[in-house]
Amino acid sequence: KASAAQGFALQVDGRDYPLNAQGFGEVTFTNQYPMALVDYADAACPVAVQLEAYTPFIPLNRDESSYPVVVMRYTVTNRSAKTQDVGIAGWIQNRWTGKAAKRSVYRHLGDIATVECAAAAQNGNGMALGIFGSETPDFVDVNKTTEGVKGVFAAGKEATEGTSGIASIGRQLSLKPGESQTVSFAVSWRIPNVRYGTGFGKKT
Repeated sequence: KASAAQGFALQVDGRDYPLNAQGFGEVTFTNQYPMALVDYADAACPVAVQLEAYTPFIPLNRDESSYPVVVMRYTVTNRSAKTQDVGIAGWIQNRWTGKAAKRSVYRHLGDIATVECAAAAQNGNGMALGIFGSETPDFVDVNKTTEGVKGVFAAGKEATEGTSGIASIGRQLSLKPGESQTVSFAVSWRIPNVRYGTGFGKKT
């Protein structure tokens, strides 16, 4: 079974396009440190996508360059002659492997909305997938029960807290011919209870 710990996808004209080599026939990677560029195109898809991915980097500043986050900035361009309604969303799997039950929470904090995955017990460990912008996300699911793309483009947010092992978040775009729009995500994590060389979690 393929791993689906985390990923992103588009939906155009009711068809899902995973943002990887399975969803797009032409995927090009360009390394321009500290920025990584990935271009996605496919003859069957009326839009093209460019990903700019990076982690914070400030030369000679260790602390400001050590934030546990990856920013994923997707620019979607309509290559067709008609307006395209495009969904873009990501999902994250709750990878907590301890004995405690899993917990997923949706939060909207000013200019970022997140789905946060952790153990139900408040031990401080967790991962989150966020989407930048003051607008409410169009797609939120903290009770996603299937791995991968399926279900990430279900509209609305029926719950703000769940116990599923997967959560997703995304936005709907309307692109005129030739128009581009950018949606920025953040994948972040917090694992303060680390025992280097011996494992993770609090000592018992």
